[in-house]
Amino acid sequence: MSDNARRKVAIVLFNLGGPDGPDAVQPFLFNLFNDPAIIRLPNPLRWLIAKIISSRRAPV
Repeated sequence: MSDNARRKVAIVLFNLGGPDGPDAVQPFLFNLFNDPAIIRLPNPLRWLIAKIISSRRAPV
């Protein structure tokens, strides 16, 4: 086997907590998606994407 075939893969799971109630869902999602570790884009684009995702997903 080559070195590429034996490459190990790991999955790390984190408990990020969650919103306390329905009114806290949108700010929670915005903070999550505005994190540069989640979406690796420059700040104006990351902020816009976080705003769009959080405003569309919060009602659901």
